[in-house]
Amino acid sequence: MKRIIFLLIFILLGLFLILSFLDKSHYALEKSFWYLKKDFVRLANDPKSFPDQEFTSLARRFDQLIATYPESALNGQILLQKGLVYGLMQDFEAARETFRKVLTLYPKDELLNVDALFQIGRSYEGEDKPLEAIKMYQTITDKYPLTVTGIKMPLYTANYYERLNDPIRAQHAFGKAADFYRNIYEGHSDTPIGYMALGFQATAYLAQQDWERSLDVLERLLLDFPRLHAASDPQGPFLVKTINNVALDQLKNVSRAIAIYQKFIAQYPQHPFCSGLEKLIDKLAAIQSQNPEVMRE
Repeated sequence: MKRIIFLLIFILLGLFLILSFLDKSHYALEKSFWYLKKDFVRLANDPKSFPDQEFTSLARRFDQLIATYPESALNGQILLQKGLVYGLMQDFEAARETFRKVLTLYPKDELLNVDALFQIGRSYEGEDKPLEAIKMYQTITDKYPLTVTGIKMPLYTANYYERLNDPIRAQHAFGKAADFYRNIYEGHSDTPIGYMALGFQATAYLAQQDWERSLDVLERLLLDFPRLHAASDPQGPFLVKTINNVALDQLKNVSRAIAIYQKFIAQYPQHPFCSGLEKLIDKLAAIQSQNPEVMRE
């Protein structure tokens, strides 16, 4: 019996030592990766002030880290970071080659693939190749619409057209973005991704200065997701401020804002927002009475 107990202790001790080694190994990798990323940030803050040797040296250090830990689950992220180094150098072809290697080696890692595709698009932006960049962003939208990066792509594309000083295509892209987000919301209402889509839809309408439809979406954003509006959440006050801006400043319709807040209080009387909204309603009513030119209906 004692021999069995000693044998079990020996086995457990061996497993403990192995696991400890693995933990230390993983910690060492993360620590090394952290330092490399810190060096990357140092170069990224002012890339023109560093010689090319600094960048190529950092890229080699990422390769060395992968060679030291060839089986690590972090290697995709390390390779992606190496591609960003080439981007800083404006060696966009080398950057794309690295990002494509990420796609080849880690085809099942959805988030890594999205990041790699986005960085390929960014590399085309750096080369002033908007058609190739937008094609890549559309690929992300089509393949990964429910990822954090994927759901941002329609708005990002519209903003990219604005940066290109192409207002006609920008407005068209904002319209497509609004439709995209409406469809996402309809398929994923009452979920965080639906909340995000609704917020982006409102942003698209605001960019088009479509005040009526933007206010409709902002109202739904407030009323449909009360549990996401914690009293300490800065997005809540920002949402109320945006509703006020659209209703009062753009539509000159105080009554609409008051009605939205009254609906919220009626539906969620115990919500922490209610006391603040009641005070806001009183202020808006005072504004309305003092400014007859402001619409009441």
